[in-house]
Amino acid sequence: MFFDIKKFFGKADAKTLKEKNEYDSMEKKYRNIPLYTDYEMKNALIDNSEEVLNEYIGRQALNGYVGTYDEWVVGRGKDGKIVKTNKRLLFEENEEDAKKREKRIRYTQSHALYGSDLKGKRFCKFTYQIKDQKLYSIHTKLVREYKAGTIMTDSGFYGGLHFVELDNLKICLDYLSTFYGDRIALIKPIEDEVYYEYTKDVYMGNKIYVESVMDFENIDTWKILNEMTGAIKENKDKICIYLNKLSEMNGKKYDECINYIKNLQ
Repeated sequence: MFFDIKKFFGKADAKTLKEKNEYDSMEKKYRNIPLYTDYEMKNALIDNSEEVLNEYIGRQALNGYVGTYDEWVVGRGKDGKIVKTNKRLLFEENEEDAKKREKRIRYTQSHALYGSDLKGKRFCKFTYQIKDQKLYSIHTKLVREYKAGTIMTDSGFYGGLHFVELDNLKICLDYLSTFYGDRIALIKPIEDEVYYEYTKDVYMGNKIYVESVMDFENIDTWKILNEMTGAIKENKDKICIYLNKLSEMNGKKYDECINYIKNLQ
């Protein structure tokens, strides 16, 4: 079957898509930007509930996606409201754990970038439908599905919306702890938004624009991605393993897609 990539991306052709995926290799323009102002942290409500310690600030702190003000750790609680606590957080048993958390916070907030700093790169994330919540990302909860042409906003639960560079999509293929999904969303950072590279090549932020969402079961998905990045050919064995394991878990058939990917030259 002949696949016309122009129909998917309008007037863009393969050459244009490749050029859009190429970017200046100069060092990233990291900035030191705190998540919250001193005023916000000073006036945040105190909440030492188990829910906040384990499900909200506790999880946000795992990625350094919280603020500190004197003895307080500041993050977002229920309904996205800014709250603070001075109690031990999720997985923190002693002072050494608290020091590690402080190190994560310092690292994350010193690796801030504006969306405009990421211009020219392509990003993605694996996702799924809410009805399949029990199958994917079992340590988090999908609040709203990713839809093409929409802006996704962080719910405040887990510390930002996470995404990776499309060329590094292999990061998403690690299924040992949980499958990240059976769909891929192509992501575009918003120019004036702040994003944090909390670990190498993995970013998070409050708002992202969703360019498109494609299902792994559709062979056209892999044809489009193969036109956009060399990562499909480079990681074809790993992708095929992921799809085979995914099939065992969700019962969907990926045979046609696997055969296409296997035969890429």
